[in-house]
Amino acid sequence: MTSTLPPSPDVLPDISPVPSYSTEPKSGQVNIAGSPLAKTSHREDEKLESKASNDHSDLGTSRRETDHSEYISSKTARPDNTPVQVLVLPFTSRTISYATYGPPSQTTLFILHSLPGSRLEASLFASLATEHDVRVIGVDRPGYGMASFDGSRAVRDYATDIQALADHLGIAQFSVLGLSGGGAYALSCALSIEPTRLLATGVYDGIGPVHQTGVLHMGLSLRDKITWALFAHSASLGQWAGRRWLSRKEIQADPAKLSKRLSKRIRRIHDPATKSSYEDQQETIVRSRCEALRQGPEGFFADMGLLAGDWGFKVVDIPKDRRIVLRYSSTNRKDRTKMGRWICSRLGGREVDHLRAGPEGGPVGRGPSTQLRVFRQDLPEFLSDEHRSELFKSIMSIP
Repeated sequence: MTSTLPPSPDVLPDISPVPSYSTEPKSGQVNIAGSPLAKTSHREDEKLESKASNDHSDLGTSRRETDHSEYISSKTARPDNTPVQVLVLPFTSRTISYATYGPPSQTTLFILHSLPGSRLEASLFASLATEHDVRVIGVDRPGYGMASFDGSRAVRDYATDIQALADHLGIAQFSVLGLSGGGAYALSCALSIEPTRLLATGVYDGIGPVHQTGVLHMGLSLRDKITWALFAHSASLGQWAGRRWLSRKEIQADPAKLSKRLSKRIRRIHDPATKSSYEDQQETIVRSRCEALRQGPEGFFADMGLLAGDWGFKVVDIPKDRRIVLRYSSTNRKDRTKMGRWICSRLGGREVDHLRAGPEGGPVGRGPSTQLRVFRQDLPEFLSDEHRSELFKSIMSIP
């Protein structure tokens, strides 16, 4: 696939000690070992490692003797002026790319992007981060943006990436928010990370476990249901359907086509405030989706295969004491509230009509640790200012 985006600049990775974890094949692994992306990612790793080695040699011992906090990661300006930050996991040579927004606060929220999406989606929360003194970090999943492809991972494994990045940045406690396809990975964090470290988990319109719910409970359009069913049935059929899905959505790294399609849909919105909010988000959505396919579609195909298959855990296995904030929306064509209610019931949670913040933030009164709120949304690609603010404050316990 030919990308209209400029080539990625050289990035100086920061190779710092992070916890080791197993790289053995997991259940539900996606095997795309023969794909062009797998080869490209390996060459990119070698290039990054070689550059890092040369740069570290030039620095001599000065870097090792300097306070580590001054070298949280390398930064290279992107064409959109958003710094890309790259961490190389020394035990696998795999890279994790991320972007940071807001002040350098120890109150941290990791944003796990949508499907397809990228670290740039976190910029939608930049103003809220600055207003409430929260550091927001958007993280690319393997194969998206500038993150290395990983064909041996499972949904359950993703918590190790977030913990490794948090350790690298010296973050003792944090929260996570999964958007759409990122919701499953947020739930994997709720399962694997102790509540003393993971303070809260947020899920917005998160995809449910298709192999358990079936496509009929996903609340999607008929064509999208067929695409998910094919991914669940066969990897080759899924990739065929995925390419048609990308072509139909006009998001094959073509900003002009995607922007035109979104503009046409936004013009149909009648409420002036909602329309203005969507227009403000449009450029970010376009950049994020095009960045998602910077390396090609294989990262997206792998993601679809993982989400359509066995996650490596069941939602019901997540401890009931985890604080989980669920937000699900319905539109004219999609009603993801079905998935939200399915997940909420397995977590022993309850649905609420409206959440009022108590004196220390969070919902008033005692009740289950998991709470679901559903609402009406005009376009599934966007999140209105009102709902985005409420979601952010609920996760971060801001009154």
